[in-house]
Amino acid sequence: MNDYQKIKTDLKAHIVHTEPVWKRMIKCQRKMMAPQYRTPQTMLSVIVPVYNTGPYLEECLKSIVNNGNLPVTEIICVNDGSTDGSLEILKQFARKYPFITIISQRSGGLSAARNTGLKYANGKYVHFINSDDMIKPGSYRLLFDLLEHNNPDIIYFNEHTTCKKPQPEKGYPNNQPTCGSHLEYNTCISGEECFIRLCTRGSFEEQQTGMYITRKSLLDRTGVSFPRGFINADCLFTVETMILADRVMQINDQLYVRRTLENAPAVSRIRFEHSLGYFITYKGLSEFADHQFRNNKTCDILRKKCRQFHELSVSCYRQLDNPEEQKEYLQLDQQLSEQFFTEVVCRK
Repeated sequence: MNDYQKIKTDLKAHIVHTEPVWKRMIKCQRKMMAPQYRTPQTMLSVIVPVYNTGPYLEECLKSIVNNGNLPVTEIICVNDGSTDGSLEILKQFARKYPFITIISQRSGGLSAARNTGLKYANGKYVHFINSDDMIKPGSYRLLFDLLEHNNPDIIYFNEHTTCKKPQPEKGYPNNQPTCGSHLEYNTCISGEECFIRLCTRGSFEEQQTGMYITRKSLLDRTGVSFPRGFINADCLFTVETMILADRVMQINDQLYVRRTLENAPAVSRIRFEHSLGYFITYKGLSEFADHQFRNNKTCDILRKKCRQFHELSVSCYRQLDNPEEQKEYLQLDQQLSEQFFTEVVCRK
């Protein structure tokens, strides 16, 4: 089953939240009454979804386990149905490092693997690392110090991108800082205020989840998780967690190393899942905008971003030149298919 087939399979399950945010928050608050939610056993849970990334997985895991003397860290590797030998690499590391846990499941996609990792995480904070990416040396020590002295719900940082194999003794060649807001706060502010400031200054970007560490209790309390089955799932997760956080910090240090394909084309071909991903992001943000916020500006900004994602969905659909791809929406569940037809196809 290829990646796109997995996406379509997931879409027939649950793609968008079936309950309003406030109902999910109430259910999760009740769930948090259980003892395991009161006393996390570790400081940080690093969650690594793994699907056929054998050539890069060892470097990824080494960057985590060699990140300093961090005895209060656990690594949860979710093997999402890999068929290329990634599981054997995971087993080799787990035999050597007792704080590595392997969870194997049928292939369900990146979001499903992340959500599985969250279920097993015991840390006070969680960090998601893609299995073909890395974390720079000393990053967790720096972040631990900031977490200890500032007690934020989320701490954001910047990333490098690299096309070449990293050589620790020579640094990370051909890296460029990306996705950062280039704004730094020495003290914590509310997540909602951070969101407003960044959007007002035009510097908000939907960071990949590798570019921040999140308090686990924030996710337990609010019920925020990764929507399954479509591209751009990071956007919904990032926006919701930022706005719902009481205290956030942002630093300009480039700690996350994201690997890009050296021979990747400059512009990928637009496919149906791009249009669908933007559309579901638009629908998810529209639902979230109905939430009661402290500041009225938050809702106004969210509505504006909703319109932007809606226009992106329409634009991508217009670029589809394959008649079969143009009919892909008919394979979605009935409600989503009707919404996509009315709000995107008819706009063509």
